[in-house]
Amino acid sequence: MSNTVDLLITHGIVMTMDPAGRVIDNGAVAICGDTITAVGPTATWPDSAPVKPSMPTAESSCPD
Repeated sequence: MSNTVDLLITHGIVMTMDPAGRVIDNGAVAICGDTITAVGPTATWPDSAPVKPSMPTAESSCPD
């Protein structure tokens, strides 16, 4: 995952599409542009998670 994400959604119920069909209570989803780059428990994200300061647009991109 890159150092900065466009959008970080936390404290939700995350239903994955992986073969195990995991459900993560109090989960987090990191989004860069139009791509989900990471999912996991909200507790794995620091309070100071590097999120871009504005909402993403079609032109936004994440640094490598």
